[in-house]
Amino acid sequence: SVKTNVTIDVADLLQMYVWIPRYRYKLWNATMGTSNPQAIEIEFESKDQVKKYGSTNGEWLTHPAFTFGETELNGIWVGKFEMTGTEAQPTILPNQNSLTSLNVSQMFYSLYNMSSTTYGINKATTDTHMMKSMEWGAVAYLYHSIYGRYQDSNTCITSGCEIWINNINTSSTGNGASVTGCSGASISAAQNANKTSCETGYDWLTLGVNASTTGNVFGIYDMSGGTWEYTMGVMKTSNNTDIEYSNSGFNNANFPNKKYYNAYSYYNSSLSLNENIGMFQLGDSVRETLITQNQGNTINQGSTKWYSDGFYIINGATSWIHFGGNYADQLIAGIFQQGRGTGAAATGVSFRAVLSRN
Repeated sequence: SVKTNVTIDVADLLQMYVWIPRYRYKLWNATMGTSNPQAIEIEFESKDQVKKYGSTNGEWLTHPAFTFGETELNGIWVGKFEMTGTEAQPTILPNQNSLTSLNVSQMFYSLYNMSSTTYGINKATTDTHMMKSMEWGAVAYLYHSIYGRYQDSNTCITSGCEIWINNINTSSTGNGASVTGCSGASISAAQNANKTSCETGYDWLTLGVNASTTGNVFGIYDMSGGTWEYTMGVMKTSNNTDIEYSNSGFNNANFPNKKYYNAYSYYNSSLSLNENIGMFQLGDSVRETLITQNQGNTINQGSTKWYSDGFYIINGATSWIHFGGNYADQLIAGIFQQGRGTGAAATGVSFRAVLSRN
């Protein structure tokens, strides 16, 4: 029988997830323009409804994150915190060091291979994988709606429209891990280094809720600051057919099925930045949230996105997308900050899990 009204202690958990229901959203910056922060209009739908395929401003688009290969989903379960634990036994828990120092291949397979015995997952009906860039976008757009931090189309919750930074760095001398579920004392608080826990009063159950996507305990944490988070979003090679694996640990033999990643066109240095922005896709939260664009071909754009979040276009060997910024980024940290990396292991980069059910 199913038990109800039972309190489960966090100490008894391995992983915590938040449900992101399937939705469509109204396009507001679909043609590689610029826009200012605004409430994103969202309508929930079921997988049995007719999908929306909008492509121009004012039309509705069923968010692409809810199509997993050939399967339509009613929603996805997203890790509530950055990954914690170990590569062999990944956990998703608050007040823990984020799991870092893995390359992208190790990150992906640590989740893909999670034991059904240990985690109680029915592999026949439930898929476990590393978050794709499009899935990050689905969380970002829901957060920036009346189902996140907006009270209505014009007014945000008391702690503001923007997610507060997690500014905890476990290292005293450089890039370390972070501690999950923490918040700084302001939206863009300075780095708090050499820490083993959240500042008193700023964990996920207290003022740490300011760093949640909903501004309360029910949201998703660590999406502004904490460590950078790699996603399964990667650039293609110059032939626009193969994948630029770079230092990710992937190769032709171990790269997963296409449903597990989002692929982006090759960066062409002979084109302007505006032309290269076309590599990004509706729904992934990159080009739709640009406030300014540099008209030249520079790849280092800095604070050009909503809330001064950073934008650094993928190119060359830095072919892997990561999001959120880190504990030291202050103003440019944020859920809309999009960066790039080689996919190599680093002490200041973590990742996030997604579950999808048929």
